[in-house]
Amino acid sequence: MYVRVAAPWNASDGGKLEFYFRTVEPTGLMLYSGPGSDGSSVSVELFDGRLYVNVDDGRRGGFRKYVLDARSGRVDDGQPHRVSVELGNGVVWMTLDDDAARVERLDRQVDLHGAAVYIGGVDDAVRGRLPWHVWTRVGPWYRGCLWSVRFDGGRMVDLAGLTRDAADIQIGCAAMPNDCTSDTCRNDGVCSQSWTGPVCDCSRTAFTGSYCQQG
Repeated sequence: MYVRVAAPWNASDGGKLEFYFRTVEPTGLMLYSGPGSDGSSVSVELFDGRLYVNVDDGRRGGFRKYVLDARSGRVDDGQPHRVSVELGNGVVWMTLDDDAARVERLDRQVDLHGAAVYIGGVDDAVRGRLPWHVWTRVGPWYRGCLWSVRFDGGRMVDLAGLTRDAADIQIGCAAMPNDCTSDTCRNDGVCSQSWTGPVCDCSRTAFTGSYCQQG
């Protein structure tokens, strides 16, 4: 399920987005905006527990992917994290948890004026237009909490109002599940939490199965 925000950008040259998130899922498309008037786009995704910012200036070979690493390592740790991405004058500034900004120069300015923003996923029509460099273009979509979304320093997006009739989106951040116990995974398997239940990593054992129970 996703939320669509219609044309939130105010500036013709780039723009600024800010939001907070919390999840225990390692992979998912969090936000996509595009295409702009020049075919450009920007997206934020999780892949294997790390946060990536993707910027496409609309030209062939104009796609850039940047990773932002958290101080604690992975960001699928169930803790709140803050993301800020600002584009302007051919430069992109990116921060995670208000650490020192990562600053990268682009080949040209990115124009997102008039582009919609999709939060948590995209519809089927947009899915087909996502650049292949967006690793989560075929899913999974984001699963977790996301709040305090703001564009160009303006008012926060009324996510509660936009999701009021969406059956698969819950208002407020649900309590993080905690299903891992000392005996959830057998034979020294490592348990990690997901929104849908515990997941056992059996890769360092000689066992397989959902709970590393098969030898």
